Formats: sequence, structure tokens, C-alpha cells
Amino acid sequence: MEVPFAPGGCVAVSRETFNDVGGFERGFSVYGYEDAEFSLKLWLFGYRVEVDPSVIIKHHFRTRHPYPITMSDYTYNAVRMAVSHFNSARVGRVIGLFKGISNIGHLIAKVFLDSDALLQREKYFAKRKFDDNWFLNKFNIKL
Repeated sequence: MEVPFAPGGCVAVSRETFNDVGGFERGFSVYGYEDAEFSLKLWLFGYRVEVDPSVIIKHHFRTRHPYPITMSDYTYNAVRMAVSHFNSARVGRVIGLFKGISNIGHLIAKVFLDSDALLQREKYFAKRKFDDNWFLNKFNIKL
């Protein structure tokens, strides 16, 4: 069955497809959103993300991360993902979700001014077969 996002530990994809979409995001901070961004990119570039509910996957979870992960890391990654894939109004809505983060202005500046997110956005928008409206409507996601 089709799903909007597949957890990274459950992904199987051909090397050709992985390379065609550019693999996992390389500009994220530490950890967070890699699997969501990869799934989103697959959909927008014309691929499908499916799960087989009969498959059982076992995952060994750590009791704690071996490195620090902060809300700033998650926020930066979410904003970078939005800038890379979403229309301008939706980018604003994603940023609004994190308005309570004390350093949100710094994180936004970092995405827009200190990263390649805008160049990546241009590249992705030219390559994609579907836009973010199509994706969110397909899965009835309100954002």
C-alpha cells in the first residue's frame, strides 16, 4: 500500500533510484527528517513509496543517542526540507510551527543565507514531476 513516508530503517530502493533522487539529504544538521525528506523526494520526482504490512522488521533501539540532538537541529532540518520542496506559503507555515523556538530567526537565516537550500530548491523544482500541493492532497495532509 502507498504511504507518504517510510522510516529509514524500512527502506529498500534500487541504487539507480537512490542516485536519481540524489540519495539522502546531505545538508541536514546532525539528525532528523532524513527519511521523511527522502520519501518526499521520491514522490515529488515521480516514484512511489509503498509498504508491505506483512513484512516484519526488527530494530534495535538505543536507550540514548551517542551524540547530542537538540530541538534546534530538528527545526533547522524541517525548515531546510520545507525550503527545498514546498511552495513559499507552505514554507512560511512550516516556519510558523517552530515560532516558539528561541533561536528560530538564527535558524531561518542559516537555512536561507548560510546553506545551499535555495540552489537545491531550484534544482529540485526543475526535476520534480509533482508539486507539494499534489503530494499533500494525495495523502490528505493539512499543512
